[in-house]
Amino acid sequence: MNLLVTGAGGQLGKSIIAAKPHGNINYLTPHREHFDITDKVSVNRYFAENPVDAVIHMAAFTAVDDAERVPEICKAVNAYGTENVARECIERKIYMIYISTDYVFDGRKSTGYVPSDKTNPLSVYGRTKRDGELYTLRSENNLVIRTSWLFGKSPRNFVDTITKLAKSKNSINVVCDQIGNPTFADDLAALILDCIEIQPSGIIHAANEGCCTRAEFAREIIRLQGIDCQVNDILSDEFPSAAKRPNYSILDMSSLDELGIKRLPNWKDALRRYLLGEGRIK
Repeated sequence: MNLLVTGAGGQLGKSIIAAKPHGNINYLTPHREHFDITDKVSVNRYFAENPVDAVIHMAAFTAVDDAERVPEICKAVNAYGTENVARECIERKIYMIYISTDYVFDGRKSTGYVPSDKTNPLSVYGRTKRDGELYTLRSENNLVIRTSWLFGKSPRNFVDTITKLAKSKNSINVVCDQIGNPTFADDLAALILDCIEIQPSGIIHAANEGCCTRAEFAREIIRLQGIDCQVNDILSDEFPSAAKRPNYSILDMSSLDELGIKRLPNWKDALRRYLLGEGRIK
Protein backbone atom coordinates (compact mmCIF):
# COMPACT_ATOMS: atom_id res chain seq x y z
CA MET A 1 0.00 0.00 0.00
CA ASN A 2 1.22 3.48 -0.88
CA LEU A 3 0.15 5.62 2.09
CA LEU A 4 0.41 9.39 1.72
CA VAL A 5 1.09 11.05 5.08
CA THR A 6 0.80 14.83 5.14
CA GLY A 7 2.39 16.61 8.08
CA ALA A 8 4.80 13.71 8.55
CA GLY A 9 7.31 16.00 10.28
CA GLY A 10 4.97 16.76 13.19
CA GLN A 11 4.80 14.83 16.45
CA LEU A 12 1.95 12.56 15.30
CA GLY A 13 3.49 12.14 11.86
CA LYS A 14 6.79 11.02 13.37
CA SER A 15 4.95 8.47 15.50
CA ILE A 16 3.10 7.09 12.48
CA ILE A 17 6.26 6.70 10.41
CA ALA A 18 8.01 5.00 13.35
CA ALA A 19 5.10 2.64 14.07
CA LYS A 20 4.99 -0.92 12.81
CA PRO A 21 1.95 -1.37 10.55
CA HIS A 22 0.22 -4.72 10.16
CA GLY A 23 0.82 -4.97 6.41
CA ASN A 24 3.35 -3.81 3.86
CA ILE A 25 3.13 -0.01 3.75
CA ASN A 26 5.20 2.35 1.63
CA TYR A 27 5.04 5.81 3.22
CA LEU A 28 4.84 8.80 0.91
CA THR A 29 6.00 11.94 2.72
CA PRO A 30 6.54 14.61 0.06
CA HIS A 31 8.26 17.90 0.85
CA ARG A 32 6.18 21.05 0.53
CA GLU A 33 7.96 22.08 -2.68
CA HIS A 34 6.48 18.99 -4.33
CA PHE A 35 3.18 18.91 -2.46
CA ASP A 36 1.83 22.25 -1.25
CA ILE A 37 -1.64 21.57 0.13
CA THR A 38 -2.60 25.26 -0.21
CA ASP A 39 -2.02 25.04 -3.98
CA LYS A 40 -4.64 22.88 -5.72
CA VAL A 41 -2.48 22.62 -8.85
CA SER A 42 0.41 21.25 -6.79
CA VAL A 43 -1.89 18.76 -5.05
CA ASN A 44 -3.47 17.65 -8.33
CA ARG A 45 -0.06 17.18 -9.95
CA TYR A 46 1.21 15.05 -7.08
CA PHE A 47 -1.78 12.71 -7.17
CA ALA A 48 -1.56 12.49 -10.96
CA GLU A 49 2.12 11.55 -10.88
CA ASN A 50 2.19 9.25 -7.82
CA PRO A 51 0.18 6.12 -7.03
CA VAL A 52 -1.64 6.73 -3.74
CA ASP A 53 -3.83 4.08 -2.10
CA ALA A 54 -4.79 5.92 1.10
CA VAL A 55 -4.15 9.23 2.84
CA ILE A 56 -3.60 10.30 6.45
CA HIS A 57 -4.01 14.07 6.38
CA MET A 58 -2.39 15.79 9.36
CA ALA A 59 -0.70 18.84 7.82
CA ALA A 60 -2.13 21.79 9.70
CA PHE A 61 -1.56 25.25 11.12
CA THR A 62 -1.52 24.34 14.82
CA ALA A 63 -0.23 27.51 16.50
CA VAL A 64 -3.58 28.25 18.13
CA ASP A 65 -2.81 31.75 19.39
CA ASP A 66 -0.93 32.79 16.23
CA ALA A 67 -3.98 31.78 14.22
CA GLU A 68 -5.92 34.66 15.77
CA ARG A 69 -3.37 37.08 14.34
CA VAL A 70 -3.10 35.50 10.88
CA PRO A 71 -6.53 33.92 10.31
CA GLU A 72 -6.24 33.84 6.51
CA ILE A 73 -3.03 31.82 6.64
CA CYS A 74 -4.60 29.40 9.11
CA LYS A 75 -7.70 29.07 6.91
CA ALA A 76 -5.59 28.52 3.79
CA VAL A 77 -3.86 25.55 5.42
CA ASN A 78 -6.51 23.96 7.62
CA ALA A 79 -9.60 24.57 5.52
CA TYR A 80 -8.68 25.11 1.88
CA GLY A 81 -5.63 22.86 2.10
CA THR A 82 -7.82 20.05 3.39
CA GLU A 83 -10.37 20.77 0.67
CA ASN A 84 -7.65 20.35 -1.97
CA VAL A 85 -6.55 17.00 -0.57
CA ALA A 86 -10.10 15.76 -0.02
CA ARG A 87 -11.15 16.72 -3.56
CA GLU A 88 -8.42 14.55 -5.07
CA CYS A 89 -9.26 11.65 -2.77
CA ILE A 90 -12.95 11.85 -3.60
CA GLU A 91 -12.40 12.10 -7.36
CA ARG A 92 -9.90 9.23 -7.34
CA LYS A 93 -11.83 7.11 -4.80
CA ILE A 94 -8.92 7.11 -2.35
CA TYR A 95 -9.61 6.47 1.35
CA MET A 96 -8.74 9.48 3.54
CA ILE A 97 -8.35 9.95 7.27
CA TYR A 98 -8.38 13.52 8.58
CA ILE A 99 -7.03 14.29 12.06
CA SER A 100 -9.14 16.87 13.86
CA THR A 101 -9.40 18.29 17.34
CA ASP A 102 -11.48 18.81 20.46
CA TYR A 103 -11.25 22.54 19.70
CA VAL A 104 -14.25 22.17 17.37
CA PHE A 105 -16.38 22.20 20.55
CA ASP A 106 -17.20 25.14 22.83
CA GLY A 107 -16.70 23.31 26.14
CA ARG A 108 -20.18 23.99 27.47
CA LYS A 109 -21.17 20.34 27.99
CA SER A 110 -20.84 18.59 31.33
CA THR A 111 -20.50 15.09 29.88
CA GLY A 112 -18.11 13.71 27.30
CA TYR A 113 -18.51 14.87 23.71
CA VAL A 114 -19.74 12.25 21.24
CA PRO A 115 -19.12 12.52 17.48
CA SER A 116 -22.70 13.60 16.77
CA ASP A 117 -22.58 16.57 19.16
CA LYS A 118 -22.96 20.00 17.58
CA THR A 119 -19.69 21.79 16.93
CA ASN A 120 -19.23 25.40 17.99
CA PRO A 121 -15.53 26.32 17.91
CA LEU A 122 -14.33 29.32 19.90
CA SER A 123 -11.16 30.08 17.94
CA VAL A 124 -9.88 30.57 14.41
CA TYR A 125 -7.98 27.30 14.73
CA GLY A 126 -11.11 25.44 15.84
CA ARG A 127 -13.25 26.92 13.07
CA THR A 128 -10.74 26.06 10.34
CA LYS A 129 -10.38 22.49 11.64
CA ARG A 130 -14.16 22.13 11.61
CA ASP A 131 -14.16 23.35 8.00
CA GLY A 132 -11.57 20.67 7.24
CA GLU A 133 -13.90 18.07 8.72
CA LEU A 134 -16.74 19.18 6.47
CA TYR A 135 -14.59 18.98 3.34
CA THR A 136 -13.40 15.50 4.33
CA LEU A 137 -16.92 14.25 4.97
CA ARG A 138 -18.11 15.21 1.52
CA SER A 139 -17.29 11.57 0.87
CA GLU A 140 -19.24 9.14 3.04
CA ASN A 141 -16.26 6.78 2.83
CA ASN A 142 -13.77 9.08 4.58
CA LEU A 143 -12.96 9.23 8.29
CA VAL A 144 -12.48 12.11 10.73
CA ILE A 145 -10.61 11.31 13.95
CA ARG A 146 -10.92 13.92 16.68
CA THR A 147 -8.28 13.84 19.38
CA SER A 148 -7.03 16.14 22.14
CA TRP A 149 -4.05 17.42 24.13
CA LEU A 150 -1.50 15.60 21.99
CA PHE A 151 2.05 15.02 23.20
CA GLY A 152 4.94 13.22 21.52
CA LYS A 153 8.30 13.72 19.87
CA SER A 154 8.19 17.47 19.36
CA PRO A 155 9.64 20.43 21.29
CA ARG A 156 6.23 22.09 21.15
CA ASN A 157 4.11 20.00 23.47
CA PHE A 158 2.70 20.50 26.95
CA VAL A 159 4.86 17.84 28.60
CA ASP A 160 8.14 19.33 27.42
CA THR A 161 7.02 22.90 28.12
CA ILE A 162 6.05 22.06 31.70
CA THR A 163 9.27 20.09 32.22
CA LYS A 164 11.44 23.01 31.12
CA LEU A 165 9.52 25.49 33.27
CA ALA A 166 9.55 23.23 36.32
CA LYS A 167 13.31 22.73 36.11
CA SER A 168 13.91 26.48 36.08
CA LYS A 169 11.45 27.63 38.75
CA ASN A 170 10.33 26.78 42.28
CA SER A 171 6.67 27.13 41.31
CA ILE A 172 4.62 27.54 38.15
CA ASN A 173 1.06 28.65 37.46
CA VAL A 174 -1.15 26.31 35.42
CA VAL A 175 -4.84 26.67 34.60
CA CYS A 176 -7.17 24.42 36.57
CA ASP A 177 -10.45 25.11 34.75
CA GLN A 178 -9.59 23.40 31.47
CA ILE A 179 -10.25 19.66 31.49
CA GLY A 180 -9.61 17.14 28.73
CA ASN A 181 -7.87 13.93 27.64
CA PRO A 182 -4.07 13.96 27.25
CA THR A 183 -3.10 11.81 24.25
CA PHE A 184 0.24 10.11 23.50
CA ALA A 185 1.10 10.38 19.80
CA ASP A 186 2.49 6.82 19.69
CA ASP A 187 -0.78 5.37 20.98
CA LEU A 188 -2.88 7.40 18.56
CA ALA A 189 -0.58 6.48 15.66
CA ALA A 190 -1.20 2.77 16.25
CA LEU A 191 -4.96 3.35 16.27
CA ILE A 192 -4.79 5.37 13.05
CA LEU A 193 -2.92 2.56 11.29
CA ASP A 194 -5.57 0.12 12.51
CA CYS A 195 -8.15 2.38 10.88
CA ILE A 196 -6.18 2.37 7.62
CA GLU A 197 -6.54 -1.40 7.65
CA ILE A 198 -10.28 -1.64 8.39
CA GLN A 199 -11.28 1.71 6.79
CA PRO A 200 -14.19 2.89 8.95
CA SER A 201 -16.01 6.06 7.91
CA GLY A 202 -17.68 9.02 9.57
CA ILE A 203 -16.35 10.57 12.78
CA ILE A 204 -14.72 8.89 15.77
CA HIS A 205 -13.14 10.23 18.94
CA ALA A 206 -9.75 8.83 19.97
CA ALA A 207 -7.69 9.88 22.97
CA ASN A 208 -6.08 8.17 25.92
CA GLU A 209 -8.56 7.07 28.58
CA GLY A 210 -9.09 9.21 31.66
CA CYS A 211 -9.25 12.96 32.00
CA CYS A 212 -7.62 15.71 34.04
CA THR A 213 -7.19 19.45 34.29
CA ARG A 214 -4.14 21.14 32.83
CA ALA A 215 -2.86 21.67 36.38
CA GLU A 216 -3.32 17.99 37.27
CA PHE A 217 -1.52 17.01 34.07
CA ALA A 218 1.37 19.31 35.01
CA ARG A 219 1.61 17.84 38.51
CA GLU A 220 1.87 14.30 37.12
CA ILE A 221 4.55 15.37 34.64
CA ILE A 222 6.57 16.88 37.47
CA ARG A 223 5.95 14.03 39.92
CA LEU A 224 7.06 11.30 37.56
CA GLN A 225 10.34 13.10 36.88
CA GLY A 226 10.99 13.88 40.53
CA ILE A 227 11.29 17.61 39.91
CA ASP A 228 11.00 19.90 42.93
CA CYS A 229 8.45 22.42 41.74
CA GLN A 230 5.01 23.44 42.98
CA VAL A 231 2.04 23.85 40.64
CA ASN A 232 -0.29 26.72 41.52
CA ASP A 233 -3.87 26.47 40.24
CA ILE A 234 -5.07 29.52 38.35
CA LEU A 235 -8.15 30.29 36.26
CA SER A 236 -7.97 30.77 32.50
CA ASP A 237 -8.95 34.42 32.93
CA GLU A 238 -5.74 34.93 34.91
CA PHE A 239 -3.70 33.58 32.00
CA PRO A 240 -4.88 35.63 29.00
CA SER A 241 -4.26 34.22 25.53
CA ALA A 242 -5.18 35.31 22.03
CA ALA A 243 -7.33 32.23 21.39
CA LYS A 244 -10.10 31.02 23.66
CA ARG A 245 -9.92 27.32 24.56
CA PRO A 246 -12.86 25.11 25.49
CA ASN A 247 -12.87 24.69 29.27
CA TYR A 248 -14.43 21.24 29.03
CA SER A 249 -13.39 19.10 26.08
CA ILE A 250 -13.54 15.51 27.34
CA LEU A 251 -14.10 13.16 24.42
CA ASP A 252 -16.43 10.18 24.73
CA MET A 253 -14.65 7.21 23.13
CA SER A 254 -17.69 4.92 22.76
CA SER A 255 -17.45 5.33 18.98
CA LEU A 256 -14.36 3.10 19.16
CA ASP A 257 -16.34 0.36 20.91
CA GLU A 258 -18.97 0.44 18.17
CA LEU A 259 -16.28 -0.27 15.57
CA GLY A 260 -14.51 -2.93 17.64
CA ILE A 261 -11.41 -0.74 17.96
CA LYS A 262 -9.50 -1.14 21.22
CA ARG A 263 -9.48 1.96 23.40
CA LEU A 264 -6.17 3.64 24.19
CA PRO A 265 -4.56 3.12 27.64
CA ASN A 266 -5.01 5.57 30.50
CA TRP A 267 -3.20 8.88 30.04
CA LYS A 268 -1.05 8.35 33.16
CA ASP A 269 0.26 5.09 31.74
CA ALA A 270 0.86 6.82 28.41
CA LEU A 271 2.74 9.69 30.05
CA ARG A 272 5.00 7.27 31.93
CA ARG A 273 5.80 5.38 28.73
CA TYR A 274 6.58 8.64 26.92
CA LEU A 275 8.98 9.78 29.64
CA LEU A 276 10.58 6.33 29.78
CA GLY A 277 11.11 6.41 26.05
CA GLU A 278 12.72 9.82 26.28
CA GLY A 279 15.08 8.58 29.00
CA ARG A 280 13.75 11.03 31.58
CA ILE A 281 12.68 8.43 34.12
CA LYS A 282 13.70 4.85 34.88
